[in-house]
Amino acid sequence: MNFYNFLEELHDKYELVNNPNHYLDDPTRDEITDFDHLCDELRCNGFFDTEVHYYYKAMKFLSEKDNSLRESLEIAEDMGFELKDINSELLASLLASEFFRFEFYRLEEEINEFLNK
Repeated sequence: MNFYNFLEELHDKYELVNNPNHYLDDPTRDEITDFDHLCDELRCNGFFDTEVHYYYKAMKFLSEKDNSLRESLEIAEDMGFELKDINSELLASLLASEFFRFEFYRLEEEINEFLNK
């Protein structure tokens, strides 16, 4: 199995929000040697960016995942956002992206195992 097919299987198996193959071109995919390299390429291409649209969906997500807004506000602060630029959709999107990144990082061992074959 090649790396493209492996990533397709990961996407389907874990129901990832985004498909890694949509964020990598063939030459880049062929050069990936380890998980960190893969994550760097995916990060540069926006793979981990997840958007939550509409006030209702954003508020529902935040109330379920970060009722105090502590985590999402911390992420926004770390990224340099000012209070005047923050809204529920932004906070929910930042938090959803962080959750997706964490979910994907749990696959590190499996991905490195494939790459080291």
